[in-house]
Amino acid sequence: MVVGVSPVLAQEVEGPPSTEVSAIPMVHGGLEGVWYPLDMARAFQADAEELVERRFQIEDLKKRLAIKDLRIGAYKEALGFEMQAMEKALSALQASEERAQTAEARQDAWYRSPALWVTVGVVLTVVVEVAAVKTFTALQ
Repeated sequence: MVVGVSPVLAQEVEGPPSTEVSAIPMVHGGLEGVWYPLDMARAFQADAEELVERRFQIEDLKKRLAIKDLRIGAYKEALGFEMQAMEKALSALQASEERAQTAEARQDAWYRSPALWVTVGVVLTVVVEVAAVKTFTALQ
């Protein structure tokens, strides 16, 4: 194989501050490319592999986030149902309290007074006795 150096002169590429790295533009098999020292190429390869791994991690995190969002939505929906149930229970409690207050008010009504019913009973007993005596005396 013939490896040729591109007409562009080799140029220095900035690398880590402590070392100088040269990159040489080349043409190999009709394809243009750049030659780097092996340690730098290995670093590029490691970075590329780490990039792939990071992309998988990002996708995994996106999936986890989507699951968390679904859970949050389910929790919000459940909370909404709980709030509706609480509101219904509260309104039932308020209605029960209103009925209890109405029953107490009715209990204090004049027609619920024991004195009234004792008086009515005495008066009716007297009326029935008077009617019975008149009927009895009329028959004799």
